[in-house]
Amino acid sequence: LANLTALCEHVLQPVRDAVGMPLHVNSGYRCPALNKAVGGVDTSQHVKGQAADIHAQGMQARELFNKIISMEIAFDQLILYPTFVHVSYNSEGNRNQVLYAKGVEV
Repeated sequence: LANLTALCEHVLQPVRDAVGMPLHVNSGYRCPALNKAVGGVDTSQHVKGQAADIHAQGMQARELFNKIISMEIAFDQLILYPTFVHVSYNSEGNRNQVLYAKGVEV
Protein backbone atom coordinates (compact mmCIF):
# COMPACT_ATOMS: atom_id res chain seq x y z
CA LEU A 1 0.00 0.00 0.00
CA ALA A 2 2.86 2.39 0.79
CA ASN A 3 4.40 1.72 -2.63
CA LEU A 4 1.11 2.32 -4.45
CA THR A 5 0.57 5.54 -2.51
CA ALA A 6 4.06 6.78 -3.39
CA LEU A 7 3.54 5.89 -7.07
CA CYS A 8 0.28 7.85 -7.13
CA GLU A 9 1.60 10.86 -5.22
CA HIS A 10 4.95 11.22 -6.98
CA VAL A 11 4.12 10.12 -10.52
CA LEU A 12 0.54 9.33 -11.49
CA GLN A 13 -1.19 12.40 -10.02
CA PRO A 14 1.46 14.86 -11.27
CA VAL A 15 1.21 13.31 -14.75
CA ARG A 16 -2.59 13.46 -14.63
CA ASP A 17 -2.42 17.13 -13.65
CA ALA A 18 0.08 17.88 -16.43
CA VAL A 19 -1.96 16.24 -19.20
CA GLY A 20 -5.22 17.66 -17.87
CA MET A 21 -7.19 14.44 -18.16
CA PRO A 22 -7.63 11.13 -16.36
CA LEU A 23 -5.06 8.41 -16.82
CA HIS A 24 -6.27 4.90 -17.58
CA VAL A 25 -4.38 2.19 -15.73
CA ASN A 26 -4.14 -0.95 -17.85
CA SER A 27 -2.19 -2.80 -15.18
CA GLY A 28 -1.20 -1.77 -11.67
CA TYR A 29 -0.55 -4.03 -8.70
CA ARG A 30 -0.39 -7.72 -9.63
CA CYS A 31 -0.32 -10.56 -7.15
CA PRO A 32 2.37 -13.14 -8.00
CA ALA A 33 -0.15 -15.56 -9.55
CA LEU A 34 -1.60 -12.90 -11.87
CA ASN A 35 1.86 -11.65 -12.74
CA LYS A 36 2.86 -15.16 -13.77
CA ALA A 37 -0.37 -15.63 -15.73
CA VAL A 38 0.24 -12.50 -17.80
CA GLY A 39 3.87 -13.42 -18.48
CA GLY A 40 5.44 -10.95 -16.05
CA VAL A 41 8.91 -11.59 -14.70
CA ASP A 42 9.42 -12.52 -11.04
CA THR A 43 11.19 -9.21 -10.39
CA SER A 44 8.34 -7.10 -11.84
CA GLN A 45 7.71 -3.89 -9.95
CA HIS A 46 3.99 -4.52 -10.50
CA VAL A 47 4.22 -7.26 -7.82
CA LYS A 48 5.60 -4.70 -5.37
CA GLY A 49 2.93 -2.08 -6.16
CA GLN A 50 5.60 0.18 -7.65
CA ALA A 51 4.46 0.22 -11.29
CA ALA A 52 1.54 1.04 -13.54
CA ASP A 53 0.91 0.70 -17.26
CA ILE A 54 -1.00 3.79 -18.33
CA HIS A 55 -2.52 5.65 -21.24
CA ALA A 56 -4.55 8.83 -21.63
CA GLN A 57 -7.50 8.91 -23.99
CA GLY A 58 -6.77 10.99 -27.07
CA MET A 59 -2.99 10.88 -26.59
CA GLN A 60 -0.59 8.59 -28.39
CA ALA A 61 1.63 6.57 -26.06
CA ARG A 62 4.72 8.34 -27.38
CA GLU A 63 3.16 11.74 -26.65
CA LEU A 64 2.45 10.71 -23.04
CA PHE A 65 5.94 9.22 -22.74
CA ASN A 66 7.54 12.46 -23.97
CA LYS A 67 5.36 14.52 -21.65
CA ILE A 68 6.52 12.52 -18.62
CA ILE A 69 10.17 12.95 -19.65
CA SER A 70 9.68 16.72 -20.06
CA MET A 71 8.21 17.00 -16.56
CA GLU A 72 11.56 16.07 -14.99
CA ILE A 73 9.88 14.13 -12.19
CA ALA A 74 11.54 11.21 -10.42
CA PHE A 75 10.66 7.74 -11.67
CA ASP A 76 12.43 4.42 -11.59
CA GLN A 77 11.60 3.18 -15.09
CA LEU A 78 9.69 4.70 -17.96
CA ILE A 79 9.09 2.29 -20.83
CA LEU A 80 7.36 3.13 -24.10
CA TYR A 81 5.17 0.37 -25.53
CA PRO A 82 3.13 0.73 -28.73
CA THR A 83 -0.15 1.56 -26.95
CA PHE A 84 0.78 2.41 -23.36
CA VAL A 85 3.53 3.65 -21.06
CA HIS A 86 4.97 1.67 -18.15
CA VAL A 87 6.09 3.88 -15.27
CA SER A 88 7.48 2.87 -11.90
CA TYR A 89 8.56 4.63 -8.72
CA ASN A 90 10.79 3.34 -5.93
CA SER A 91 10.77 5.26 -2.65
CA GLU A 92 14.19 3.82 -1.84
CA GLY A 93 15.80 5.39 -4.92
CA ASN A 94 14.97 5.92 -8.58
CA ARG A 95 17.12 5.25 -11.62
CA ASN A 96 15.20 7.55 -14.00
CA GLN A 97 15.73 4.83 -16.61
CA VAL A 98 14.11 5.53 -20.01
CA LEU A 99 13.56 2.42 -22.14
CA TYR A 100 11.78 1.36 -25.31
CA ALA A 101 9.96 -1.96 -25.59
CA LYS A 102 11.11 -4.38 -28.23
CA GLY A 103 9.88 -3.27 -31.63
CA VAL A 104 9.27 0.36 -30.65
CA GLU A 105 11.33 2.92 -32.56
CA VAL A 106 13.61 5.12 -30.51
